[in-house]
Amino acid sequence: MKEPLTIVLPIHNHERRLRSLVLQILELAHSIEATIEIVVVDDGSTDETYETACELARTYPQLKVFRQPIRRGLKAALETVGHRLSADAVVVHDGVSSIEVAQLKSLLQSTPGQQGAARRAGLRESAEYDSAGSRRFAAVRTLHTAMEQAHSSVSGFQWVRLMKPVVPRRRSIATPPLLASVLIPPSMPPSAMAPEL
Repeated sequence: MKEPLTIVLPIHNHERRLRSLVLQILELAHSIEATIEIVVVDDGSTDETYETACELARTYPQLKVFRQPIRRGLKAALETVGHRLSADAVVVHDGVSSIEVAQLKSLLQSTPGQQGAARRAGLRESAEYDSAGSRRFAAVRTLHTAMEQAHSSVSGFQWVRLMKPVVPRRRSIATPPLLASVLIPPSMPPSAMAPEL
């Protein structure tokens, strides 16, 4: 079975428009015969966006809802999705401009070969949304990224490759037997361990 296409919508205060938006995307998926999964990331909304999204998720199994309690932006939304989903690449909305289903349709309606080429050509790393690097050059990197994004002709929907979190190997730290016997001596009765008042 083919893996569903994941569409990530980081939204903030979209309670009124969310229902029609989800229905439009589901109709689009049906019309182009694609299996999709819509991931709504509520980015600290102050209205009933999260509750509306949860209500829709109960009705439509293709919809998943994640919540960020405070407004943290696109990078945090991509980190949340990367931690919780197994998808390698997703179509993500920038979270700032208005959500246009027509733009999503033009991105998804290409032929499979063109779609793969467009995916590779327009694929951005989720790490590109961060100002990683040394503190000395962090301001320069942030400025460069901001200028690059401002001059980019791509806004709205785009392909993004999710960066999977690096999970460190855990070492089990064994409690030394001596320490355990000092804390709870086996020969001491429970009444002797209780402090006197």
